[in-house]
Amino acid sequence: MDAAGRIVLPRKIREAAHLKPGTEIEVRMAGEVIELKPVTRAVEIKKRGHLLVAFPQEPGQPLTQEEVEATQKEIREQGIRRIFKKS
Repeated sequence: MDAAGRIVLPRKIREAAHLKPGTEIEVRMAGEVIELKPVTRAVEIKKRGHLLVAFPQEPGQPLTQEEVEATQKEIREQGIRRIFKKS
């Protein structure tokens, strides 16, 4: 931590958490642990045909292709973990 109280997160952590310059971060204390979490936008899920689509409740920047692909990968991995957890 520098004299102004700023903390620099290592690049690998920023990349793994998909943090980019300007990302809003929520800071919480849990006992002696400091938790940092990217702020997420509230969405409303609507059915469009056979798909469920998330619509943001507040204006903001559209997701990049990289963010969409990372989210899809994470959802697939969560599904795979759930399947193998059951067996």
